[in-house]
Amino acid sequence: MAQLDGITWYDLDKMMCLGYKDVTDKEFWVRGHIPGRPIMPGVIMIEAAAQLCSFFMRRIYGLKGFIGFAGIDETKFRETVVPGNRLYMLGHIHKVRSRQFAAKVQGIVNDKLAFETVISGMNV
Repeated sequence: MAQLDGITWYDLDKMMCLGYKDVTDKEFWVRGHIPGRPIMPGVIMIEAAAQLCSFFMRRIYGLKGFIGFAGIDETKFRETVVPGNRLYMLGHIHKVRSRQFAAKVQGIVNDKLAFETVISGMNV
Protein backbone atom coordinates (compact mmCIF):
# COMPACT_ATOMS: atom_id res chain seq x y z
CA MET A 1 0.00 0.00 0.00
CA ALA A 2 2.27 2.75 -1.27
CA GLN A 3 1.37 6.09 0.31
CA LEU A 4 4.44 8.08 -0.72
CA ASP A 5 4.55 9.52 -4.25
CA GLY A 6 7.79 11.46 -4.12
CA ILE A 7 10.67 12.99 -2.21
CA THR A 8 11.29 16.61 -3.16
CA TRP A 9 14.12 17.52 -0.79
CA TYR A 10 16.37 16.10 1.91
CA ASP A 11 19.28 17.24 4.04
CA LEU A 12 21.39 14.41 5.45
CA ASP A 13 23.30 16.73 7.82
CA LYS A 14 20.06 18.03 9.39
CA MET A 15 18.34 14.62 9.06
CA MET A 16 15.33 16.20 7.36
CA CYS A 17 13.25 15.32 4.32
CA LEU A 18 10.20 16.56 2.43
CA GLY A 19 7.91 14.23 0.53
CA TYR A 20 4.35 14.16 -0.75
CA LYS A 21 1.30 12.04 -1.44
CA ASP A 22 -1.09 13.02 -4.24
CA VAL A 23 -4.53 12.04 -2.98
CA THR A 24 -6.81 10.87 -5.80
CA ASP A 25 -10.41 9.74 -6.04
CA LYS A 26 -9.07 6.24 -6.87
CA GLU A 27 -7.77 5.62 -3.31
CA PHE A 28 -9.11 2.40 -1.79
CA TRP A 29 -10.70 4.24 1.15
CA VAL A 30 -12.67 6.84 -0.86
CA ARG A 31 -15.93 4.88 -1.20
CA GLY A 32 -16.15 3.87 2.44
CA HIS A 33 -14.58 6.61 4.53
CA ILE A 34 -17.54 8.91 4.80
CA PRO A 35 -19.61 8.14 1.68
CA GLY A 36 -20.37 11.28 -0.30
CA ARG A 37 -17.64 13.23 1.51
CA PRO A 38 -14.38 11.28 1.35
CA ILE A 39 -11.81 12.30 3.93
CA MET A 40 -8.36 10.69 4.10
CA PRO A 41 -8.23 8.54 7.25
CA GLY A 42 -5.76 9.70 9.87
CA VAL A 43 -4.18 6.25 10.01
CA ILE A 44 -3.35 6.55 6.27
CA MET A 45 -1.76 9.97 6.87
CA ILE A 46 0.40 8.41 9.58
CA GLU A 47 1.29 5.51 7.26
CA ALA A 48 2.43 8.02 4.62
CA ALA A 49 4.60 9.75 7.25
CA ALA A 50 6.08 6.40 8.31
CA GLN A 51 6.89 5.55 4.68
CA LEU A 52 8.62 8.91 4.25
CA CYS A 53 10.78 8.33 7.34
CA SER A 54 11.55 4.72 6.42
CA PHE A 55 12.58 5.75 2.92
CA PHE A 56 14.89 8.42 4.33
CA MET A 57 16.48 6.09 6.87
CA ARG A 58 17.07 3.28 4.39
CA ARG A 59 17.87 4.97 1.08
CA ILE A 60 19.45 8.24 2.23
CA TYR A 61 20.84 7.52 5.72
CA GLY A 62 21.84 3.97 4.75
CA LEU A 63 20.26 1.88 7.51
CA LYS A 64 20.42 -1.77 6.42
CA GLY A 65 17.63 -4.36 6.61
CA PHE A 66 13.86 -4.05 6.84
CA ILE A 67 12.54 -1.03 8.70
CA GLY A 68 9.33 -1.68 10.60
CA PHE A 69 6.82 0.72 12.07
CA ALA A 70 7.35 0.75 15.85
CA GLY A 71 4.98 3.42 17.15
CA ILE A 72 3.42 6.86 17.12
CA ASP A 73 3.18 9.55 19.78
CA GLU A 74 1.91 13.09 20.20
CA THR A 75 -0.41 12.89 17.20
CA LYS A 76 -2.84 15.70 16.39
CA PHE A 77 -5.07 16.12 13.32
CA ARG A 78 -5.92 19.68 12.36
CA GLU A 79 -7.21 19.77 8.76
CA THR A 80 -9.00 17.36 6.46
CA VAL A 81 -7.27 15.87 3.43
CA VAL A 82 -9.50 15.03 0.48
CA PRO A 83 -9.12 13.71 -3.06
CA GLY A 84 -7.44 16.32 -5.24
CA ASN A 85 -5.11 17.46 -2.44
CA ARG A 86 -1.36 17.08 -2.35
CA LEU A 87 -0.29 16.18 1.17
CA TYR A 88 3.25 17.37 1.88
CA MET A 89 5.13 15.79 4.77
CA LEU A 90 8.18 17.29 6.45
CA GLY A 91 10.13 14.83 8.55
CA HIS A 92 12.95 15.47 11.00
CA ILE A 93 14.77 12.43 12.36
CA HIS A 94 15.63 13.58 15.86
CA LYS A 95 16.77 10.36 17.52
CA VAL A 96 18.86 7.52 16.06
CA ARG A 97 20.02 4.44 17.94
CA SER A 98 21.59 1.28 16.58
CA ARG A 99 18.26 -0.32 15.59
CA GLN A 100 15.68 2.43 16.24
CA PHE A 101 14.90 5.95 15.20
CA ALA A 102 12.28 8.59 15.97
CA ALA A 103 11.07 11.37 13.71
CA LYS A 104 8.86 14.39 14.11
CA VAL A 105 6.62 14.75 11.06
CA GLN A 106 4.24 17.49 9.99
CA GLY A 107 1.67 17.06 7.23
CA ILE A 108 0.71 20.15 5.23
CA VAL A 109 -2.25 20.52 2.88
CA ASN A 110 -3.28 23.78 1.16
CA ASP A 111 -0.64 25.67 3.19
CA LYS A 112 -2.22 24.52 6.47
CA LEU A 113 -0.99 22.08 9.11
CA ALA A 114 -3.04 18.92 8.58
CA PHE A 115 -1.34 16.72 11.19
CA GLU A 116 1.71 16.40 13.40
CA THR A 117 3.12 13.26 14.95
CA VAL A 118 6.21 11.48 16.21
CA ILE A 119 7.00 8.27 14.33
CA SER A 120 9.20 5.48 15.70
CA GLY A 121 10.84 2.95 13.41
CA MET A 122 12.89 -0.14 14.06
CA ASN A 123 15.28 -2.24 12.01
CA VAL A 124 13.84 -5.76 12.26
